[in-house]
Amino acid sequence: MNRQETPEPMAKLVMITPESKLKPVIRALHALGALHIEEHKKSETMDIGSPMKESEQISSLLVRIRSLQSSLALSLKPGRDLGGDFGREQKADLHRNLGRSDKIQSAKQSSSQQPGKDAFSASRIREMESFYGKLDKQLSILQAESDTLKQAVSQLSLELKNLKEIDALGIDIPFFSGFSSLSSFVGTVKAAEGLPEKLADAISQVTADFSLRIANHEQPLVAVFVRKDAERGVAGILAEFDFKPMAVPVLGKGETLKQAIKDKARELDLAQKGVKETLLEISQIAHRQSKRMLQDEAVLSAEIERQEAPLRFGRTDFAYVVTGWIPEKDCKSSMKEIRKAAAGKIFIEASEPGHHDKVPVKLHNSPGTRPFEFFLNLYSLPSYGEKDPTKIISILFPILFGFMLGDVGYGIVTLALSYYLKKKFGDQQLFGIIKYASISSIFFGILFGEYFGFEEFGHFEFWHILSRAHDLTELGIIAIAIGFVHLNIGLGLGFSNVLRHHGLKMAIFEKGSWWVLQAGAALIGLYLAKLLPTISLYAGISLILAFAVMIVKGEGIKGLVEMPAIFSNMLSYARLMAIGVSSVELAIVINEQSLEMFHKGAAGVIGGILVLLVGHSINLGLGLLGSFLHSLRLHYVEFFSKFFTGGGMRYQPFGKKEGSD
Repeated sequence: MNRQETPEPMAKLVMITPESKLKPVIRALHALGALHIEEHKKSETMDIGSPMKESEQISSLLVRIRSLQSSLALSLKPGRDLGGDFGREQKADLHRNLGRSDKIQSAKQSSSQQPGKDAFSASRIREMESFYGKLDKQLSILQAESDTLKQAVSQLSLELKNLKEIDALGIDIPFFSGFSSLSSFVGTVKAAEGLPEKLADAISQVTADFSLRIANHEQPLVAVFVRKDAERGVAGILAEFDFKPMAVPVLGKGETLKQAIKDKARELDLAQKGVKETLLEISQIAHRQSKRMLQDEAVLSAEIERQEAPLRFGRTDFAYVVTGWIPEKDCKSSMKEIRKAAAGKIFIEASEPGHHDKVPVKLHNSPGTRPFEFFLNLYSLPSYGEKDPTKIISILFPILFGFMLGDVGYGIVTLALSYYLKKKFGDQQLFGIIKYASISSIFFGILFGEYFGFEEFGHFEFWHILSRAHDLTELGIIAIAIGFVHLNIGLGLGFSNVLRHHGLKMAIFEKGSWWVLQAGAALIGLYLAKLLPTISLYAGISLILAFAVMIVKGEGIKGLVEMPAIFSNMLSYARLMAIGVSSVELAIVINEQSLEMFHKGAAGVIGGILVLLVGHSINLGLGLLGSFLHSLRLHYVEFFSKFFTGGGMRYQPFGKKEGSD
């Protein structure tokens, strides 16, 4: 069987090592990055191991480094102008360094020791603790200074705002206090139409002897001067206008309001510069230490994984038991390295998977088909020994998608979108799927002669094999035919799976019976269409009866009950036609509406262009989403039901992170 058709073959390793050799064995396993450890469970005969003695110390240090990384990254928010020599490119580079897990993983891989080599010492831990303790203290002082300066900026900004608003009233500050017979009110009131007249009329009901000044802002500022005996009454009037008092700043001896505003602005400017300088100093520290922090975080992450590995092992009074799974191709070389690390004082046994073993699954696909593993990651991995459908999905999914979207213009746009997303967010599997699906859309768009919904340009008609706007019957027949082929490929995969695990007889009963049913239905259909003689009717009925017997033997009564399902599954593929036709019809409507507007002058041309852009953007979005989801549904519901069991456990080797192959 082709290696790519099933998950990679695995061997089961059982190791028994004395406690004295546990540390070098763990380091060898971690450096090899090939063994998927099967976690032991506590039993009467075997306990679970304990983490190594340095684990708590390393874990604490790792938490401190990650906290510092987070703090430094947050202090460098994109767009913040820190000035100085620390430019935008340097800050962007630091963000990438402190924020991307693939960078950390790369550093981790580069820092891996050779199998069995113990390069991580207690002195190294002490050096790290000293260094990061000092760094943490330095940053804490700078952060506290920054927080103090920010509070000062906030307070000074408020005081400067108050001074400027009082200045707008045209009254000098000494006039607000120091009078034995006068009371003053300074504050904001609710904005209202005709506020000066309304407020003056209301105050005049209490006293005729008053002075009112109003400065017009978003929140009007008022100053009211009245005699002491009218103070309570005026306070009540102001409350009706939602009056909120404002503290009047105190000026120094001989200081004028204008001078106070200048002095306060100068203080505010100094505080703001202080904040920038502090943040700049923090950012420069981050820039200088980011490389070391990444390297140390990677080393400590790997070390804590090694330190806590015994928690996954079985333990007796004198030895540790390690059970795991390793790809067959790596088995011999890995066993050699492990024995070398343990100086030969270890028992290792390799064996083939047993019938009841839960074997981890490692998919083995080429770079071109690997993006389509996305669908299995989203749904379920194949069980060990089951056919991996990734390769066939990589062919069939773009065909279904392209048949539905099927427009050259839309395909080019989505293809460009896939490259843009890949450049912006990295090489994600989904973007690879969109790329292949877009190429398929362009191919089908050529066959359908569709270019943003246009089937002709002027009097020139685009070459096509089939028109989705007119040849609906033919389109429907092709859609059902695609369903017939798709489902029977699934049955073929199912036949192969059953043959591999249960033999030819069960494969014929479970999966071959469905081909017998289809043959019987086809003969009856051809007879009803008067294309075959009467004998075909009896032959078709006989095949259907044979199917009933076979399916009961293969799947039981459940299979017989599901007999109509295969035909309803095929009819479900009519959605390929429906989604495609709805997309092209909407595109045609958009084009017709915009072309009508082009004949209505300059404004009509602009409006027509907007209709084209907005309309086709919406239609493309709907087409992209609908084609993707319905292609996915046809795979998960119709296709997978014919062969796929799933439930596989992902292969996660000790010493490697997911996706680091």
